[in-house]
Order: sequence, then structure tokens, then C-alpha cells
Amino acid sequence: MLLEGRATYYRISVRTWLAKGKSGRRWRQVLPFQGTLKSLAALEAARHLLDELPWLIEDQDRFAAPLASLAEHIGERLEETLRPRIQEALEAADFASDSPRGRLAATRLKDSLAGIIRRRGHLKLADVRDLINRDVLSLPDLRLAELWRGDRLGRFDRTAAQALPGVYQRGELYVKGLQRLSAPLFGTRIGRRALRLALLPALAAWVLLQITDLVWGLFTPAGGHPVLTNPTAILLLGGTLSAAANTHSGRRAVRLLWRAPVALIRLLFVTAPERFLHWQPVAWLLGLGLVRDFLDRLLLPLGLGMLLLLPVTALWLLAMPEGPGTAAWIATSAIAFALGTLLRETPEGRRRLDDWTTGWHRLRHSLHHERFLNLITPIMELFRGILRTFAEILHRIRTRLSPRLGEPPQVIFIKALAAPLWAACEALIQFCAVVLIEPQVNPVKHFPAVTLGHKLMLPFLPSLSARLHAELASVLPEVIVLPLEAATILLLPGVFGFLFWELKENWGLYGNNRVEPVPQARLDSHGETLNGMLRRGFHSGTIPKAFDRLREVLDDQIRRETPEPRQLRRALAPLAQIDTMIRRFGEQELAGPLRDACPNGLVTMAEPRIASQGIELRAGLQSADGVESVELSLKLAIRGAALVCTPSLTGPARQLSAECRGNVAKVADWIARRCGATAEPIAISENPTPEIQSPPRGVPIRSEAT
Repeated sequence: MLLEGRATYYRISVRTWLAKGKSGRRWRQVLPFQGTLKSLAALEAARHLLDELPWLIEDQDRFAAPLASLAEHIGERLEETLRPRIQEALEAADFASDSPRGRLAATRLKDSLAGIIRRRGHLKLADVRDLINRDVLSLPDLRLAELWRGDRLGRFDRTAAQALPGVYQRGELYVKGLQRLSAPLFGTRIGRRALRLALLPALAAWVLLQITDLVWGLFTPAGGHPVLTNPTAILLLGGTLSAAANTHSGRRAVRLLWRAPVALIRLLFVTAPERFLHWQPVAWLLGLGLVRDFLDRLLLPLGLGMLLLLPVTALWLLAMPEGPGTAAWIATSAIAFALGTLLRETPEGRRRLDDWTTGWHRLRHSLHHERFLNLITPIMELFRGILRTFAEILHRIRTRLSPRLGEPPQVIFIKALAAPLWAACEALIQFCAVVLIEPQVNPVKHFPAVTLGHKLMLPFLPSLSARLHAELASVLPEVIVLPLEAATILLLPGVFGFLFWELKENWGLYGNNRVEPVPQARLDSHGETLNGMLRRGFHSGTIPKAFDRLREVLDDQIRRETPEPRQLRRALAPLAQIDTMIRRFGEQELAGPLRDACPNGLVTMAEPRIASQGIELRAGLQSADGVESVELSLKLAIRGAALVCTPSLTGPARQLSAECRGNVAKVADWIARRCGATAEPIAISENPTPEIQSPPRGVPIRSEAT
């Protein structure tokens, strides 16, 4: 009892004490989760320190097992305590739904919020909004009463602050205020129509004209080109864009205008050269021995060498004040011919060529399977991770200022004075980092919103700088005023990038604004889908890359004939994390819908099977009066350019009711849509299968690697 009391943290609330009067004396507000969160952080730090010790792998495993078991036990008890409070906040905000999909989405949201608190130690309004945008759960259209009372997200912000003291941080004014101001425009039918027909086309026209004006101004002197951003040009281009986006004839014209230049480029650079080379006179000429020798012994080495010298030649041409002479070109050609000959005629050169050719084909394969969003998402997740780490540091400082039972009175007094000062400083630091600095350094947010913001603010900079200098000079010394003024003027255009991306996130909150009513499930904290985890690419293909790393470690150990247990453990760690994510995904997306599909039966999840190009989810179905179990298997595999889901029922499926079998087929189709896969018809086999049992916790992963 003494240890539990000393681990109790609280927050001093002078405002609550003054509101209740002297009779209440409620100047302390207990923070019930801080002790548990601090213990989890200490255990996680101990596990990281244990991994760095130069011990044998057996000793590390032996000592890491109780730490992992204790952390898992404490984390599960924490989530069990958090879920009822989160459920209370969700129900108070009217997030509860009567439909099965709505209930499952609310359950996923509740579990995800509890998991975020367990990992990070705190929760913010932006985290809740991101989870809503990633799931089937969404906000309905705004009602008239919610204009002043607040929508569901605003009500959750108020109720969660009371249900999760010390853990949930209420949304900042510039975040929730912007969401509330944009709600009538994004959450109503009239607002969306005005946005689609008038506001967005006019804004897009202005942005395009501004970008054209910026690029044109780089190649012409000042005043050498007409002003493009006049009202007439904006109205004409905006009307054209609105007609092209909102009418059938306009969309058809855009497709034709896009296909014509693409077809012309393909004809000039792909089809025409190929047909020319296959033309009979050209093919006969290329088949002559003299021509083949000329190509193989002169042109190919020369072209290969010139390709290698291309960067050096480009720099040389830029550095030369005058054009190079004939002697310089002859020397360059001789060096290129020598390099090409060495590469083609020596064993080491041929090996280099083979390696470069293999790398080029891998690059082409990655580019073929890569998508534009897959190139942007890692950059956005990188900066989101930096902001999360920064927020965690600020949260740790704030929790250090929380008094604890048993501390001396002077320490409590110092913390009581420092806490409100730090709260003000934290709000200012958070505002500068999120609104001003991050949009400036993030390349995705910087162009074109911040770039156009710089141009818009350029005429107002002298007056703004003078006004800011006059205000700051009256309260601060000149040494501080000048750097602060320069930093403010430099970072102020970041507001435009912040507004653009915040409005984009707020747009996706409402179900009527989503292009895909069933978005793909996000498995990890970086927002990667199952389709992206299986498909190779620059920033995708987590599963095949993890197996590649494991094979490299095993091949290296076999070649050297020396065991490397630490490298092997590091290679198996990503696969263990993937196994945990897939198991959690199966519990949330498959087990829950199956229990609703067959309410009178028993559903048991089995261990998933993971391979480089596929995943298999398995579940056991048993009716109330049945003896044998029916196995439902969902095989997700990459076939060509698509992800295919192959469902199958194995065992005495006839003992299940017809309604249950139909619901199981719907669940399989639902899982395929959540995975971004193409669903095949469900196959039924009457072969008996052994009963599927739940695996015990803590078992090692069973995958293709092991």
C-alpha cells in the first residue's frame, strides 16, 4: 500500500479549488494512469539497455523474458482500465452505432486509442482525427444544432479530457477551431456543392496562374511579362476547370486531351523506333557481319563509356566559359572508348555490367509497382514521427512537473509554480513547431502552398516588419528583437501550408466526402496497408524486405561458418512485429465480423502464416450443436500486379446454417476490400480438419523464415 501511494501522481488545479470554494478543497486532481505509464517506460528502457549488453544470446533471452512478460501484463491491465473510459467518452460524443460495421469500427477505434496511450503515454485530438480518417467510422453531415453545440469530434474532445486526466490533451485552438469553422463547408450538402463548383476551381485556377507567373518570371526581366493573376483570367480558367471536373462532357474532353499527347510520345519514342529497327531493309543491314562488328567493337563501347562519363562531361560543359574544342572531344571519346572496352572485355567489367543491369531491372520493377502516394507517404510519416517525438518530449517534461504523494512541501510548491509557466511555454513551442516550422521544412507541404504564401506576403513585409519591430521593441531589448523579428517574418508563410493540409484532413472526416466508402486498413503506426506491405517498392514491401534481410544474415553465416546471434535476432525482430500486427489485424477485422455473422457459433483464431508474397489468415468455426470445427482460410497473395484474396471453407461446412455460410462469404469479401485485394469466390471442401486452437501467448513466430 505504501508503494502504491508513492506511485500516485496528481495535478494541482487552483481554478477548480476556487470554483468549489473553501469547503470543497479540491485542489488536487489525481492522475490515475501516470504511475503505470512511467513503469512501462522504465521497463521499455530496461529492455533496450539489455539488448546493448555484450552478453550471450541465451542470457539475454533468459533475462528479457520476465521483462517482456511483466511489460505485457502491465500494458494489458492499463488497456483494460482505459477502454471503459474511452468507451464512455465515445458514447457521450454519440460515436456509438447500431450497425455491425459501425460497432466494429468503434471497437477498433477504442482499441487503437488505448494502444496509442500505451505506446506514447498521451493522446491528442489530431490522433483521434487521423484514426477516424483511416477507418470506416466517419462523421455524419453537420446538423443545424451542431453549429454552436459542436460536432461529435468536439464533444469527444470535451468528454475525453474529463475521462482521461493527465493523458488526453485537448485540441489546440488553431486545430479544433479550424475544424469547427470548416465544418459547415465540408459537412453540409450546400457547402460541398459550393466548394466543388466554385471555390475549388477558382482556387486551383489562381494557383496554376501563380505558378505559371513564378516560372515565367524566372526567365524574363522584371515587368517583362503580363500579369496573369487578374480576375478575368481566374474566372475563365476556373469556369473551365469546373466544367471539366463536374460535367460528363468535360471529363471526356480531359481524357481525350490527355491521351493524345501520351499516344504521340509513345509513337515517336517507342513504337516508331521499334518498327524502324524491324523494317526489312534495316534488319538486313544490321544483320551484316561488317555492321555487327562495327556496332559491337566501336559504337557499343563508345556509347557505354559516354554514358559513364555523362555526369563529368555535363559539369565540364557548365564550368567551361567557352565551348570545348575538337581536341577535347577527341580525348573524351578516346577515354569513353577505353572505359567501354574494359567493361565489355574484362571479367571484372562484365560482372559490373551484370550488377548494373540487374539493379536497373530492379529499379524498373520498383517504378512499375510504385505509386505516387507511396512516394509522398513516407515523407509525411517521417515528419509526423518527428512531431510525435517532439510532443512526447514535451509531455515528459509536463509529467515531471506533476507532484507525487510523499514529496516534500517545498518540491510541491515549486512544481505548482512551474507547471502553469511551462504550460504557456509548451503551447507557444507547439504552435511554432506545428504551424510555422514544420510546413517550411517539409518539402511536400512547402510546395506550392508555402511558396505561394511567400509571394503573397512579399508586398506586406515592410509594413509588417515595422509594426512587429515597434511592438516588440517596447518590451524586449534590441538584441532579442531583431532575431525574433527575422525568424517570425521568415516562418510566417508556413501558416499557408498548415491551413492547406489541416483542411485536407478535415475534409476526409465526413463519410460523404470519401471516394472509397471502405478504406484500406492501416496495420502499423506508419499507416502502411496490407497491400503495400506485400508489394515491393521504394517505400513499401515491408514483409518481403524483412525476409530478404533474414536470408542475407543466414547466407552470411553459412558462408563464414560463424554464428551471429545478435544479427539473427535483429533480423527476426521485424518479422515478430509483423506477426503481431497481422494477428491483431485478424482479431479485429476477421474474428469480430465472424462472431456477428454466426452469433450461435464459436470462433477461434489460429496463428497466421506469413511468407514473402502472401499471408494466410485462419479461423475455426463451430456451430452450437456441432462437434467438428470448420476452418475458414483467407489466402492473400500477389499475382502479377494485383493482390488476390482466395477464401476457402474446409471441413463439414454443411453443419453450418445457410445464413451463416452466406454471412461468412460476405465477411470474406469485406476482408478483401479492407486489404485492397480482389476477392475470388469462396471454395468449400468437405475434408475434415483438426480443431484449431488459440496459440499460447509468447510463442515464437511461425513463418516461412523459421
